[in-house]
Amino acid sequence: MAGKLKFWKKGITILFLCGLMLIAYTINAKASSWDISLTPSYVPDIDNILYPSTSQYYVYDGLQGVGSFTIKQPTIIKAYFNWDATTSNSISGQAWFSRDRVGVDVIGSMKRLSKPGDSILIFLDPGTYYVNHLFSVKNNSDSSFLRVGVALLAEDAKSEESIVASSYTNANRLTLNESRRGFLSTIAPIDYYQFTINSKSEVTIGYNFEQTNDVNVGSGVCTLYDNSNQKITSKNFSTNGSSYNKITQILDKGTYYISLSGTTCATTIEVNGVSYSISVSHYTGWTKKNISVTVSTEFEPYQILYVNQKVGNVKITDATIWNTYINKNCREANNNKFTVTKNGYYTIRIRDKNNNYILKSFYVKNIDKLAPTVTGVANKKTYKTGMVVRFSDKHSGIKRATLNGRNFKSGSKVTKKGTYTLKVYDKAGNVKTVVFYIK
Repeated sequence: MAGKLKFWKKGITILFLCGLMLIAYTINAKASSWDISLTPSYVPDIDNILYPSTSQYYVYDGLQGVGSFTIKQPTIIKAYFNWDATTSNSISGQAWFSRDRVGVDVIGSMKRLSKPGDSILIFLDPGTYYVNHLFSVKNNSDSSFLRVGVALLAEDAKSEESIVASSYTNANRLTLNESRRGFLSTIAPIDYYQFTINSKSEVTIGYNFEQTNDVNVGSGVCTLYDNSNQKITSKNFSTNGSSYNKITQILDKGTYYISLSGTTCATTIEVNGVSYSISVSHYTGWTKKNISVTVSTEFEPYQILYVNQKVGNVKITDATIWNTYINKNCREANNNKFTVTKNGYYTIRIRDKNNNYILKSFYVKNIDKLAPTVTGVANKKTYKTGMVVRFSDKHSGIKRATLNGRNFKSGSKVTKKGTYTLKVYDKAGNVKTVVFYIK
């Protein structure tokens, strides 16, 4: 109930002040000292200016005034108010920004003016706006002598956003490993960004809400969403330094979204990605030797285990598989390398520094340790008649064969008496030697 009363009191106050402004505007529509076109004075850092210079003030006569101004880029605006200090104890006022000259379409909050030099700060996107003030004087005799000075200082937010009023469906696009400066205005206090990764990656989002006097950037929030607008994680802004303002997440290939919200200020965001894809390289030609396998990653592996079988993601943490003590088929790679001795499926499991697991399965099919098969003759055997000699290799295949040093074809018949040495070579380098005799 108290919250509702507070809301209604604020609403009544705004309507009352706006009503007074509307009456004053109607009466003084032609008075240049009441309705003034203002030109903001741009400064490098608005927080470093204690008070504007005298030349930067516009002078108003009377209790109320409105000033219009136009900005062409996202800007931090600070309006200062000054008046005769000799009557300051009997004077108080209100200041606010609006989209309309009458001051009804209020932007942000109203600010009470209690002493000369008071100011009101706001963050605005490009457009035309109005700064309004309305004073009350306890001693009515002072009102006709009141002169109010208004100075408008501005700081270019240097926003790099292509879409000022962004949304989830109309987000600014980010390129990986590129920093982007943004702006959370009073009108559009949420910024959305979109990025895409082409492979499973460790993504680090670095964000900053730039501190400005009179603004609580500690309420800033960075939120990560998936492609279905479902929240993955979020983190509040910390004023303790950039190392505290990072979100690190392992993400699958796809498009993701980030929102910055919770306050009004200039922002900076950067998305860095390290691919979590695993590359496996080994000799692929036919060989009779064991094969050395090299594992390559863009990230730093903490541990690499491998097994001689195909393993799916559902068993990525299965202790009966991924334990070198329980499973003799499970071994640990050293220096990102290991040796395989036979053909078949192999699965690598890599654990990173944050205990994330990634699997990679591959198939080895180029090991052939068996010599070719020879039929028709046998080693050290003697035959009384001619023999038809045949040979084959089920794995790598026959490369060539010789009989007593001369090329020989499978299916040929040997008829002459003598001692023969048959050598059959396969493509992996295995040799079958058969010595036989014909009498």
